[in-house]
Formats: sequence, C-alpha cells, structure tokens
Amino acid sequence: MKDLLTINSVQKAFAVLESIAAARGGKTLTEAARELSMTVSSAQRIIHTLLKIGYISKDPLTKKLEIGPKCLSLAFQFLNRSEVREVVYPFLRELNDATDETVNLAVLSGDLEIVYIDRVETSQMITTNIRPGRTRPIHATSIGKAILAFLDEGRRRNILEKVTEVPEFVSSGKTVAMLEEELAAIREKGYSTNLSELDRDLFAVAVPLLDFRGFAVAGINIVVPKSRSSIQEVEERYVPLLLAKGNLISSKLGYASMIRR
Repeated sequence: MKDLLTINSVQKAFAVLESIAAARGGKTLTEAARELSMTVSSAQRIIHTLLKIGYISKDPLTKKLEIGPKCLSLAFQFLNRSEVREVVYPFLRELNDATDETVNLAVLSGDLEIVYIDRVETSQMITTNIRPGRTRPIHATSIGKAILAFLDEGRRRNILEKVTEVPEFVSSGKTVAMLEEELAAIREKGYSTNLSELDRDLFAVAVPLLDFRGFAVAGINIVVPKSRSSIQEVEERYVPLLLAKGNLISSKLGYASMIRR
C-alpha cells in the first residue's frame, strides 16, 4: 500500500545527502546521480538546494561535494545530548562482565596524546594504574593508534608530522613510515594491539569508535596482565568481543557500516 504521508522528494534529498556523507574525499554531482540511479538534472536540483541551505558544500577547484556545516551542527548537537561517556559506559560494563578485565574509554587530547575519560576495573588483585584524566602518547598506546588509524587523512597526516618532534617517539627507534604501515594494518583489521610497548607487564587491544562520517571520535580497550593471559588468548578471546562492542557503539554514534569482525 502506498504511504500517502511520505514525501518522495524529501526521501531523495536525504538519499543524496547520505551518499555524499559516505564518500571519503567527496563526490561529484555525476557520481551521486549514477550511484542513486537518478537523472543528473534531478540530482542537480536537490544538490543546489542542499548547497544553498548549507547541508553540503562544494570544492571550487575539484567540484567535489561534501557534507556541510549544517550537517556537522546536527551531529554535534546529537552527541552533546548523548555524550560519548553516557553512550559507551553500558558497553564497558558488558565487556568487563564478560572478561573480568579492565576496560577503558579514551579520546584525543590535542594532537599527540589521548586522555582516559572512563573505565571499569577488574575485580582481580592485579590491575592497572591508569585512571580517568591520565594522558598517554597517541603513538604508543592501543587506543591512540586505533583512533589515529581511523581519523580523516588530513588530520592523521598533520599528527604524523608532529610525532617526529616527540622525544619518546624519536628514542623508540620507529620512523613515521613504520608507524604508517602499522596504522594501515589497523585499518585493515579494525583493531590495534599494544604488546607491552609502554608497560612490559601488560597486553592491550583496542578498537576505534566511529561517528557518522566513519572517523574515530574515541576508542576503547581491554587491558590484560601478562600473568593472566597470552598473545594468543588476547587475539582469540578478546578481539572478537571488542570488535562486536565497538561496532554496536559506533552504530549508536551514527556510523552505518561495520568494522569487520
């Protein structure tokens, strides 16, 4: 039965908007029309309207279309009402219940550090000393690398340029090329591991939390003392749990696609 209350032109406008939002690096008018099986003239009218009211923008040189400031304003209003901590905490609790290991939530603090903003601790005697409010280097932490791997390319490139000025990075013996290779592997797998890079007694595995654009806004991890686990167990037991919860949280934050399990 036909839905008489549905306005087809509004549906088409949102289809165009979602198509443009999903394209990293933007999309041309022709590409959007082809993807949605619309005529160029029909797509052009919708795009002209969205441009005029600020929901998309166009690069004057490449003619690529991207989401505009009005879209970002709506998204940020949603996140402000439903703060990341409030969205994530129930999932942290579930991960802790399933593993009885410490789980953490962290976000970027500037360009070179992450700051832990929430955690659920293990009930076991051996635990970690990372508390909310503590900062750690982005390049040497599981959450930091998970976030860095899933930032937009421009910001990731800017951070990688700055990392070379960090004494701890220089003394680690790593190069930017080595870090880029590691980040590419993280994007492929959907998660990062940190096998004793900062603490020789700990394993950590992390996933990014993605917004509606597919970019990281935060990350969560599970931290496991070496005395209670092994690399194999971390990979086989904790990674699937973390990926599943990360996917659910990202969907709550507006991300439509799933990081593969």
